[in-house]
Amino acid sequence: MQHLPPDFGREVREIAWSAAWHAANKLSNNAPEASKCTAGLDAAVAAAQALLVQREPPLSTQTLDDIRGMAVSAGWHTAHTRFPSASGGVMCGLDCTVADMTSAEAAKAQFDSHAAFLACSREISPKLATHLKWLCWNAAWCAANARKGYQAAAAKDKARFERRLRMSMGRLLRGVTLGGWLVLERTLCAAAFLGLREQDVPDEYSLCLKLSEKERAKHVTDWRETWVTRSDMEEIRSAGFNSVRIPFGFWIVEGIEQYGVERGPLVGPGMEYIDRCLAWAQELGLFVVLELRGAPGGENSDASCGRFNESWDPSSWNVEATVQIVRAVADKYRNARAVVGFSVLGLPSAEIPVQTLVKYYSDAYNAVRGAGMVPQAVTVHFAVPHRRRVQDFLALGFPPRDMQDITLDLTRTLLPDDYRQISTLAQVKRDAQEGAAAALAEI
Repeated sequence: MQHLPPDFGREVREIAWSAAWHAANKLSNNAPEASKCTAGLDAAVAAAQALLVQREPPLSTQTLDDIRGMAVSAGWHTAHTRFPSASGGVMCGLDCTVADMTSAEAAKAQFDSHAAFLACSREISPKLATHLKWLCWNAAWCAANARKGYQAAAAKDKARFERRLRMSMGRLLRGVTLGGWLVLERTLCAAAFLGLREQDVPDEYSLCLKLSEKERAKHVTDWRETWVTRSDMEEIRSAGFNSVRIPFGFWIVEGIEQYGVERGPLVGPGMEYIDRCLAWAQELGLFVVLELRGAPGGENSDASCGRFNESWDPSSWNVEATVQIVRAVADKYRNARAVVGFSVLGLPSAEIPVQTLVKYYSDAYNAVRGAGMVPQAVTVHFAVPHRRRVQDFLALGFPPRDMQDITLDLTRTLLPDDYRQISTLAQVKRDAQEGAAAALAEI
């Protein structure tokens, strides 16, 4: 195994983090917090064991024991190092008296032993074993340094911990967009438009307007029920992909009326379809990136946001309501194990001033994080519009250095020459390389 599956990886993260903070809290005389960490460790170990029973991932309990052993012994080593006059070495709930954890030296010996066994495992790669070793080590030093008051050192340890977590989970996404499902687009799902002429019905909005209330409710519901199924997700996984992106329009979100937004003829709410897809993804070990593709008022004039609107301009977009909807979605899915990314605006028009996008992206980022989607669990995606460059955002100081776990999505559309050529592959590569070079220069 080269990387940890997302659900198992999150339990490993909790094991390392809870074990580290248990020992640091225990030896710094913070017993109530130590007990909370023990409960968190117990729960994470139990959840990881349950995943092993399901053979997802196909690992032995010995491998899990070594990971837990590394986490626990690293925690006690660093805690004893920072608080040498304190005594301890027994975990409440998960008893560590079977191994000597009563001194920094003894705990370090146990850590080295577990790490050596893991390095020799035939179940995981040597590189993954190394990442897990340093994951536990950095978590332990972060907790011990923080409890000792060495906040600068703790911050560096946490950054190292998060880096190892990313590397152990292999969050390089190779995926498929589930387009034409929760936002109907002719270029992706012509059959959904019932043979009606494009000039008459170019988008989902006009399609729903064309049908009676009863007809559109039945048609759109039937489409959502059948366009993406579990068998599609299984096929995606069997093809070697590890993720899916789910574009959705604001109209499927519950409670949008409180933000002063109306659906009009569009059919909603419909969050149960995302719920169902997330359940399939978790069962199949797939990552999910949510994408708001269709903001209130529209983020562009194209049918890709649900409504083709020739009179659209940037002032049509209801920015404030979009932030509120992003916050609501983030709150709903903050604990969804499969969700690893949230694109807060799918296809913004290049006509929107960069300053406006920067302000929105900053507010949307704070909304996502404030709702409980934390860094290293969920990446926040910011789309760079067509005809815009990464450098346009960097020139305005965006993203700021205090934003964690983010991406700038350089989205380019490749379509056949006989339809419309928006970008050539060479242009896509050039833009990506130039944008990456400019971003690295800012670090």
